[in-house]
Amino acid sequence: MPYPAPQNNLPNIWQTPDPPPFLPLPQLEQLEASWREYVNAGAGRWRMYRTRYLLVFLLLRHTGARVSEVLALNDLPISRSGDIDYHKGEIYIQTLKRRNPFKRIVPVKHSILSEISLFQAEWPEMAGKAFKISRQDFWKVFQKICRKAGISKDLAHPHILRHSRAVELLANQVPLNAVQRILGHRNLASTAVYTQINDEVAAMILREKGLA
Repeated sequence: MPYPAPQNNLPNIWQTPDPPPFLPLPQLEQLEASWREYVNAGAGRWRMYRTRYLLVFLLLRHTGARVSEVLALNDLPISRSGDIDYHKGEIYIQTLKRRNPFKRIVPVKHSILSEISLFQAEWPEMAGKAFKISRQDFWKVFQKICRKAGISKDLAHPHILRHSRAVELLANQVPLNAVQRILGHRNLASTAVYTQINDEVAAMILREKGLA
């Protein structure tokens, strides 16, 4: 009786679809600068509302989470039944698109969490509600800021930040399975699609890292 052919359970990254589009680091930096200009142009309560949108953007940018996942976050500390461990620099994100949702732990820069803390100190009445904004309203503001930052209309959607974070992590040699966990992907093949890059993107990454 012949032996069965060996099974390869690893994702075949060479046969996956073309990778999703993403923003390179210079565009991400320009986009963040435009968001901060947007906030600084506000005053009083308007500045408070604009800061909330900025905080959502920053978490999307630095966690790679889905928009719905960020909007569902409670900005209170873990000790007060919130989703953020300000001491460890971690956010507990409810993973969506799963039959059995669970919370994954995503590390975040302390500088980002400090901005959330400053918001809470300035507007204590918003504690626990910083991210409770309309998905549709955020989408509209995001497109407005993208236009200001010179980002093309086809890239002006919040999910582009998820794609960009995945590429950024992999370009900085974060292991594929770690990126899978950070993004909350069920299958490694969903993460492996971000390893597909063309010559133009490869050259861009090398220039960003000072290698070309």
